[in-house]
Amino acid sequence: MLTLFFISQSIEIYSSQEESNYEGKEETNDYLWLWKKGKKYTISIRILQPEGAIVEIQKENNPNPIYKADIPTTYTKTKVSSRDEGFYRIIVSKENYSWSKKFEIKSGYEYTLYVKSLSTKEEKEEYNDYYIIRKPSSETVLKIVEPKGANAEIYKENSTVPIHKSDIPTSKSLNESGYYKVIVTNESSKWEGKVEVKKNYENILYVKNLAPISKPTLKPISEESFKSLIQNLKSEISEFTRIEILKTAVSKNYFLVRHLEEILDQFTSELNKEEVVKIVYPKIIDKENIHQIFSKFTSSLSKENIREWIENYDSGNVEKEGWK
Repeated sequence: MLTLFFISQSIEIYSSQEESNYEGKEETNDYLWLWKKGKKYTISIRILQPEGAIVEIQKENNPNPIYKADIPTTYTKTKVSSRDEGFYRIIVSKENYSWSKKFEIKSGYEYTLYVKSLSTKEEKEEYNDYYIIRKPSSETVLKIVEPKGANAEIYKENSTVPIHKSDIPTSKSLNESGYYKVIVTNESSKWEGKVEVKKNYENILYVKNLAPISKPTLKPISEESFKSLIQNLKSEISEFTRIEILKTAVSKNYFLVRHLEEILDQFTSELNKEEVVKIVYPKIIDKENIHQIFSKFTSSLSKENIREWIENYDSGNVEKEGWK
């Protein structure tokens, strides 16, 4: 590991002269962090060293920087609410070297940071469908930044229960290094891979290609089974009982619109017909033909009720009762 050191004399002088003005101090071999009371409802973060380097400030679990500037610089936010408090990550980089650390930031405080050294050139592994960049960090973090808007799930290796699930971009601090399974999905495509997470690195994953999700071919109820269903419906006098029989059949089969039309012929009550449509529609394969069923209704109100219900169902505003 290569380390780029900076002259620390200014830190020692500043610390000895000004430390009494600060309420707290945190110092390691690679940074000095000072804090004191500041203006009410204001956050102030001064980054003073190394001069000429670039600093990025990120809110926790959001890899997109909220501030980026050359050092020395001061990040100030006024009218701070409780949502603005929490952990912030500060990333300092210069040429091929970088430094990163997460700090807790509170409203009404001024913070000052001196970074003494930057370490290690970032690593990059690239494959046909993804690449991963690793940057030195005081924590072990897996970030997923592409493709934006897709959903990401992170699993421990050989586990079936996700330890993190969120829309991309997203970030997860991990207690252990090693291999993790990542699944990225959108409405029509999916990517799944096993990535190595290295300790004390920000492991930043970019997924380049998602594969189309193949949808299973749905087969409608067999003609023999459908004829048997119609016969069972006809044999019952009570339309309530017919609806219960229909529910059982729908739970096990898919249907075409022509099937639904024939099922509707077994009912006389307009309200019961509306109920039949609501039961069968989720299992209809050729929904583009659903307009054909409206001839089975005599009431304009029923037709309008069904149209509205179908629109709401297709928009996801109707509970789908577990249908797949």
